[in-house]
Amino acid sequence: MQVAAQEGCLMDGDINPLKQQSRNVCKEEAFNINKLKSLFTLQAKDAASMLNVGVTFFKKECRKLGIKNWPYRKMISMYSFRNHVEQAISECQDVAEKEHYADIIKEINHEIKCIRNDSSYRFRETTLRIRQHFYKRR
Repeated sequence: MQVAAQEGCLMDGDINPLKQQSRNVCKEEAFNINKLKSLFTLQAKDAASMLNVGVTFFKKECRKLGIKNWPYRKMISMYSFRNHVEQAISECQDVAEKEHYADIIKEINHEIKCIRNDSSYRFRETTLRIRQHFYKRR
């Protein structure tokens, strides 16, 4: 047993650095920006579990790819806003008002697309004002 330890063989309980390295490579290969974009509607802990990694490793890899903050809340906010506007369209009788709501939905869809392209995207002022106005009316 002594000879094996001197030759660089691993003892019981030791971690093989080659296995550890290959394990990390497999995890890192799972991280590409397109795969992460499909998980933006999940919370960070749920997205990490979908990728079979821990939350800390998940956040480190996201930062390496340029995602400073996980955009879950932004995405859910826009989806919720779009659902409220769609509900208003279904309840609306006026054609002009329906067209106005359709324009708002186009704006929301544009914002969702921008978030998917750039997770640090800030909503446009017009979108913020429309959302605030819409929720105050309800």
